[in-house]
Amino acid sequence: MNSKPLQMINRKVGEALRVGYVLYDYPALSQSFVHGEIKWLLGQGVDAKVYYKAAPDRPAALDYSVDSFMFSDKKELLGLVKKHRRQLLHAHFAYPAAALYAWPVAEKAGIPFTVMPHAVDIFAAPNMKRNHLRDMGRSPLCLAIFALGPFHGEFYIKNGVPEDKVVLKPNGVDESFLKDAFEISDRPVKRVVHVGRLVEKKGLTDLIAAAKRVSDLGLVFDIYGYGPEEEKIKKAAEGLPNINVHTGGLPHAGVRKVLREADLLFIPCKRAKNGDMDGLPTVIMEAAALGVPVLTTDISSIPVMMEDGVTGFVCRPGDIDCFEKKLRSLAGKKPSEFGGILTAARQRVLDNCDPDKVNRRLLDTWVSYGIAT
Repeated sequence: MNSKPLQMINRKVGEALRVGYVLYDYPALSQSFVHGEIKWLLGQGVDAKVYYKAAPDRPAALDYSVDSFMFSDKKELLGLVKKHRRQLLHAHFAYPAAALYAWPVAEKAGIPFTVMPHAVDIFAAPNMKRNHLRDMGRSPLCLAIFALGPFHGEFYIKNGVPEDKVVLKPNGVDESFLKDAFEISDRPVKRVVHVGRLVEKKGLTDLIAAAKRVSDLGLVFDIYGYGPEEEKIKKAAEGLPNINVHTGGLPHAGVRKVLREADLLFIPCKRAKNGDMDGLPTVIMEAAALGVPVLTTDISSIPVMMEDGVTGFVCRPGDIDCFEKKLRSLAGKKPSEFGGILTAARQRVLDNCDPDKVNRRLLDTWVSYGIAT
C-alpha cells in the first residue's frame, strides 16, 4: 500500500479529538476491555464513534452511550470516516478488524491509526499469515501497535514490527472491580470456578482431568462460559459429581458475583492445536482485584500478572501433575493463610491495569505524535 505521509492534526484549543473505533463485532459480551476503554475515552472528552462489521454472537449490555455504525465493506467504512471527519482510527484485533478495515481505510483517508492485537487474531495459524503485523507496523500512518505485555511485544518485533512502534499497554480492569472491597476470605478453599469462553485454549479438558484426580478432596468445580466446545465440555464432565458446567454468558455483575462466591479461580490456559493461545485473560485481573486466589499457567503475557508464589499459583500449560499438586496444597486452606500473595496480586492490578493508567497510554501515544493536546 502507498501510505501518505503522517501529518499533525491541527485542532482548536478545547476541540475534542475525533476517533473512529473499528471493530469486527460489536457490542461483544466477551470484549469487556473494549467497552471499558471506550467508556473511559468518552469520559475524557474524546469524540469517539464505533464502526463494526457484524453483530456479536453474544451482545453485551452497555453502561455507556456512543454512536455506532455497522458497515458492509471498506468503501462504506471510508465514507463514514470521511463523513464523520475522523482524525484517527483505532482497532482492536489485528485480524480481521485492523488488517481488513482500519489499516486500508486509514491509508485511503490519509489519517493515522493504532492497533491493539490480543490472541486468536495473531497466534492462530491461519491468522499468522494474514494479520499483517509487519506491514501495518511499518506504515508511516501507524502510530503504535499496543502489546499486552513483553511476550506480545517481542512477538511483534520478531514478526517485523519496528521496535519504536511497540507500546506496552495491558487491558484495563473495569473500575467496578477496583471499587469493590478487597477482601481476603477466611472461608476454606472449596469452590473452584472457571469463567471464560469454552474454547480449546482455555484448557478446560485439563481442568476436568485435574478435577478427577482430586475428587477425594471435596472441591467443587463450577465452569461458566459459552463457545464452540460447549458440548465437548459437558460430555467430558458428564457423571463427575464435583464438576458443574453453566453455559451462557455472564454480564459484568454476574462475573463479579461468581468471583465473590469463589474460593479459587482456575484458568489452565494452553496453546490450541491451531496455535491459538490466550493473551492475558481479563478475569485473572478481576479475580486478583477482589482478593480471589488464582491458579493458572505461564503462557503468553499471563506472567505479567501471575508469578508462582508471588502473586498467584502457576503451572506450565498442560501439566496435570502440577495442577493436582497445587489443588491439593490449596484445598481446605483459608486464603488468609497466604494473604501476602493476594495482597501482592491486588497491588499488581493497581500498578498495571488501573483503567486511568493504561487507557491514558492511548492518549499519551496520540499526544506524543501531535495528534492530541
